[in-house]
This record gives sequence, structure tokens and C-alpha cells, in this order.
Amino acid sequence: MPVRRFRSILDECLTAVRQGESIEACISRYPRHEERLRPLLTLAQRVSQTPAAGPRPRAQEIAWDRVRQRAREPRRGRRFPSLSFPWLRPVALAASLVLALLAATGGVAYASQDSLPDGPLYRIKLATEDVRLWFAFDDTGRAEILLDQSDERTAEIVEMVQRGKAIPGNVLSALKDRNERAARIVEEQPPQSPLIERLLSQSEAQEELLLAVRQIVSTSAIDEYGEVVATLHNTRLGGSRSQVSLAPEDLSGGIITISGPVQPGSDGIWQVGGFEVRIDERTFGHADLIPGGMANLVVARGADGRLQALSLAAVEDSVPESGTLVSGAVEQILEDEIVVGGQRFIITSETLLQTKPQEGQRVQITANTGEAGVVASNVKAVETEDDPTSQPTLAYEGIIEGTASAAAYASEYIIGGITFTLTPTTVFDVRGGNIENGAWARVEAINHGERLLAERVIILASDAKAGSISIHLTGVYQGREGGYWLVSGLRVAPPAGRDAPARGSLVAIDAERQDDVIVALQSTILESTTKDRIARLEGLITEIDGDFWTVGVARIHVGESAHVFGQAKVGERALIWGQPGDGEVLEAAYIRVLDVRPIITSWLK
Repeated sequence: MPVRRFRSILDECLTAVRQGESIEACISRYPRHEERLRPLLTLAQRVSQTPAAGPRPRAQEIAWDRVRQRAREPRRGRRFPSLSFPWLRPVALAASLVLALLAATGGVAYASQDSLPDGPLYRIKLATEDVRLWFAFDDTGRAEILLDQSDERTAEIVEMVQRGKAIPGNVLSALKDRNERAARIVEEQPPQSPLIERLLSQSEAQEELLLAVRQIVSTSAIDEYGEVVATLHNTRLGGSRSQVSLAPEDLSGGIITISGPVQPGSDGIWQVGGFEVRIDERTFGHADLIPGGMANLVVARGADGRLQALSLAAVEDSVPESGTLVSGAVEQILEDEIVVGGQRFIITSETLLQTKPQEGQRVQITANTGEAGVVASNVKAVETEDDPTSQPTLAYEGIIEGTASAAAYASEYIIGGITFTLTPTTVFDVRGGNIENGAWARVEAINHGERLLAERVIILASDAKAGSISIHLTGVYQGREGGYWLVSGLRVAPPAGRDAPARGSLVAIDAERQDDVIVALQSTILESTTKDRIARLEGLITEIDGDFWTVGVARIHVGESAHVFGQAKVGERALIWGQPGDGEVLEAAYIRVLDVRPIITSWLK
């Protein structure tokens, strides 16, 4: 089973101790590392309790006078009488500057080492890092230091993500600066140099991280984001020696992901579920592309709407996809695992933790089956609102209407009579068909002001016709408004003879449109405010054995009390709400089969 790096465990414990948790509580979670953790945590606690020593104004003034005097002496031609070896002069000058800086700033430089990009001491932290380069005597040493500092920028970005903070431009610019300076040195190294291998592997990990967190980059930092991602991508392509490159403006329209069959086009343009995507030498994985095969693509969108695939992962026809979305309350936290919805998920060093899970916290996990078991690739917090009048997430199914054939250029989709605005990070699943007028689609959106922002658009394998007026939605009941139910911000005419659910309940509604009004035909309470929260799971049905289904990575028991909507078949997608049962089995309470025919058929028996 993969084990977390000790540095990651130490960082977690240091943060916990700073927030008031006891050392013993941290060590109890990681008993195998007690011998290494205890002295480090004890020292950190003592240092944090030591008052910072502030320099006296007179001492600061004297120190900076000495720095300025030392800086003027070389320009005046004055020799340093104590230095008889020329190569020592820059070292001595650097040392004097460092000593003067430390004398002038006292404990500020030390205190800045824990500063994050939004902190007041972050500039000092970056400045003190540059000082280290003055004491590197060769290019290899300088490159190693720069790559270490680049790695520190990555850790800062991860910390910002876990704290729910927007990623600012200063950390992105600093990351780009360190990487470019290191790359210029590394380019002079022999082809199989360990430095080159480290630069490439570190650039790959950093690019994957930044592509995954594009939605939380500060609006004012979009230009810096495009520049650093393009720099990382081009470094991986071969740096200045490469004949192809990615430009920052190629990413200015956002980063989207598309899953679906890839059909050949012309001049490097491929068709993916109605999208025209350029796949060429700039696309990592393009050599594995199989015309007509299924693939997952990470795609950059330019300001003009043109799409350039950054990476491509072909999905083998002989292997059923195991990707699963699970959301629910964290039931247990172990050293390298968390338990949600009765399922155990392994946390590895590659897991993107967009939150630091706490027991009882509601999270969403993207998981896949690996050699070691069920591995979480992404963990993020699910925002909950105690105020029933807030605008929570809405899931909505209906017919796409009035969308131009060039879907990549559309900024809005009309689905089931409701307008949804696309975002720079909208995810598209087109395994069930193309994005086009008349297609049956499921959209997951959040209310933002008066707009519904589409987070995911899923084309379902459906026999629905263009004239269909059927609608399905899932959302939170927020009360009544003028005789209507308010469900996640939408007005819905209530079903006849049905009492309103409790405010804050999660409800599923089958409806139809009548003169642009959503009229509920039936409703089901999925989760009420009077009982424990249940888990939600979305995945591909890979096996049906009587009352037991395998959906993605999870085993589901479908008992007599479960409400099942649709006829389930292997190869179709399903949504399941339920509660943990015995032996890591989810007891289904409500199941909605999304497709009417399998979207994956090549491996069906």
C-alpha cells in the first residue's frame, strides 16, 4: 500500500499544532513515525512560543549604512585589504550583505519562512531564498537550489488550495521564475543528467497540479497562470530545443476536460463529441491515440474558442472504466486512508487534497481502482449551507435547445428551457453522444447571482426526441414562493397532493414544462434534515449479480426498499444514494439509472 511521505505527514502535524492541537494527538495518528515526529514537533512548539526579537531602530540604521558603504566600495575601486584571493571577494561581499540584512531585520526573515503568498512577509521570504544562491559555487548547486525553491512554491499552492484560498499571481510568477532559471542551467547538462530528469518530472507534477486547480486561481492572476503553465508544458516538450511550443494566449479561455470517442478530422483537428480539438506534437499521449477510441483529454481553450489538447489518455476498450464520484461525510481518518460512505479510499502522495479532511466533514472524492486498492485521486470539500434560502448545487436533466453546432464557441447552453453559463473549467462527458440540439443532457451547476454556472455537462445515452418536454432535477428545497416550490433557486409547481418537504431537504423531482413553467409530476426526498446524511455515488455499472451491483469502485446492495428509476444494464451510468451497510457495502435507498443503453459495450459479456 502506498505510504505518504514523511514530509507530508510532518507538514500536516505542524499545521495542526499551530492551530492548537496537541502533539500527542498528532502522534497518535501516525504511531510508526513517533520517534521522528516527537522531537521535531516539540522543537516547533517551543520556537513558536518564543517571542520574536525586534531590532532597535538605531541598529537597523547602522546596519543598512554598512550595506550601502560596502556596495559603494567596489565601484570606487577600493580593495578589500583582508582578501588576497580574488574568488573570495564576491563571497565576502555576499556574507556581509547577509549579516547586515539579518542584523537589520532581526527575527523577521526567520518568521517569514512560514509565510504564504497572501501573507505580508512573503516578499521577504522570496528575498531570503535568493540569498542562498550567493553561496552556491557551481551551476549544479544553483540549479538544485532553484528546483528546491520551485518545489516550495508547489507546497505553498497546495496549502492555499487546502485552506480554500484563491491562488494569487505572486506565487505563480515566483514559480515561473525559479523554473526558467533552473531550465537555463539544466540545458547545458548532458542528456541523461539527474538534474534534467528532476526538472522534467517536477514540471510534469506542477503542470498537472495547476491544471487541476484552475478554477481557484485569482481573477487578477489569469495572465500569470497562462504564462507559468505554458512554461511548464514547453519545458516538458524539450525547452528551447523543441520545434513546437504552447503560447500563454492558448490558455486564456480556460482549461476544460472532455471524455468521449475521438474521431479523425483533417489538418490535426479531431472531433470529440461535437468539439473540434487540435491534437498534435504539443499533446502528451498523442501517440497512443486510436481513431474511434475512447479518450480523456485535458484541453486548453484560447480567447477565440479554439481548443488545443494538452494531454490525452486513451481508455482501453478491454478494461471497464472504474472512475467513481463519491460524496458523503468523512466517517474515519486513518494514516493513509479515509472512510466515506462505508468505502475505504487510499490517500497517496499523488492525491490532490483540496481540503484537509476532518471527521464529520462532507467531501467529494474522485476515485479509481489501482494495484493497491481504491485510490482517491482528488478530495475536495462539499460546501453546505445552513441557511435554506441559499443557492446550493443543482442537477438538471433535459433537452439541449438552440445551441450552435460549434459547441466549443458557445458560452451558454439552454437545457430543458433553463439557461446555463459555461465556465473556464466546465467538464464535458460526451461518451453518450455529441453536444448538439436535441441531445439529452445532465448539467450540474451552482447559482452565482442570477446565473447558473455549469460545472459539468454530461450527454446521456438517451432515446429522447427533440420535442420531449420531460425534465428531471435534484436540488435542495428552500421553501415556498408564490405557490411554487423553490428548489435550488428554481421555481417548481409542486406535484398534486404532495406535502412540501422540510426546508433544507434534498429532493429528486420528475417534471415537465408547461408554458415555460416547471411542473413537478412526482418528488422523492433523498435526504432530509431530520436524519443522518447519506452518501451519494456516481459511476459505471460493471456488474449486476442479483441484488448486488458493482458501480465504479463500490459494491451496492439493492434491497426491496430501494427506489430504482430506470432499467439498469451493465455499461450504463447510475446515481445512487444510500447509507453504509456491512462489509463496505452501500445500502441503496434511491437509484437513478442515467442512460437507456450502455455507453461502453466492447468489454460486455
